[in-house]
Amino acid sequence: MENSSVDESPIKPVEESPVKPVKGESKKKAAPKKKTYFKKKYLKEYIRHLSQIFFFVALLVLVVGTFCSLFIRDQALSCPTGSLQILFSGKTLTLALLVSIIPLVVLTLVLGRVFCSWVCPIGSLTELFSKVGPKDPRWPGFLRSRLPKYGILAGALSVGLFVRKAIFCPVCPIGTICRSVNPTGLDVGPEALVIPIVAGLELGEKKTFCKYLCPVGATLGILGKLKLYGPRINQEKCKKCKLCIKACSNSMDIIHQENIEGKRISKSECIMCYKCVDACPYGALKMKVGF
Repeated sequence: MENSSVDESPIKPVEESPVKPVKGESKKKAAPKKKTYFKKKYLKEYIRHLSQIFFFVALLVLVVGTFCSLFIRDQALSCPTGSLQILFSGKTLTLALLVSIIPLVVLTLVLGRVFCSWVCPIGSLTELFSKVGPKDPRWPGFLRSRLPKYGILAGALSVGLFVRKAIFCPVCPIGTICRSVNPTGLDVGPEALVIPIVAGLELGEKKTFCKYLCPVGATLGILGKLKLYGPRINQEKCKKCKLCIKACSNSMDIIHQENIEGKRISKSECIMCYKCVDACPYGALKMKVGF
C-alpha cells in the first residue's frame, strides 16, 4: 500500500480584486472649510488695531493741544520726553507738569513700551506703511544699532541746557502730526516735512524711526526696564523655529541665547504687541507678571 504524499507548501492568500465603483456613483467629497476672518488666536491683535485707530482719531481730532502737552477737559497729559526737555532747558518743573506725566510713566513701569504699539500715531502709521512697502527690507548691519535713539535723546537734553529751549519737540513726528490735524481742520507747517521723511525710511526697513531714532521710545525704554509684566520664554518648549522673530513688530532677536538662558526678552525694546506670543505654535512664550 503506497503512502500518499501530502503537499505541505504554504497556502497563498487569495488576493481580492479591488471593488470597482458602480457607474453613476459619485465619490463623496469633504465639505470645504469655511473661511474665517476672525480668529480667536489673533484676538489681541484685533483689539490692538482698534486701540490704534481710537487713539489716532483721539490724539489728532478729539483732544486739545499736541501730544507733548494735551488737555482732556481740565486734565493735562504730557510726554515724559517733552517734560524732560522743559526741565533741561531751565524752565521750572511745576507740580502740574509733574502730575501730567504720571499716567504714562506709571503705565510704562507696569506694562513697558505699550504706548508705542497701542497708542502712538506714528507707530500706527509706520505699521501701516510696512504693509504696503517692500516685504522685508533691511538696513546694513552697521546701521541697525538701537543706540542712536538714546544718543538723540541725550543730545536734545544736552543742547537744551545751552540754548534754553526744547529743541526736539518742534520737529517730533508725534507732536507734528498732532499739531497738523485738529478739530478745525489742517494746520500744516514746514515741520510737517518730517512725516514723509519718516515714511520714506520705511523703504529701508520697517519701523526704522521707531526702532532706531525715536527719543520718546528711548525714554519709555529706560522706564520700561522696570516693568512688571511682559513675555517670558519657556526654555524647554522653545524649538528655535524663529516664527516669533518673524512676527515681532520691533524686529527683536527674541530667541537670542541671552534671552533663552534668562528666559526673558529685552524690557527696553519689547513694545508689547503680543505678536510673538500669538505666533509661537509650541506655547513657549507667555505673558507673565514679575518679568
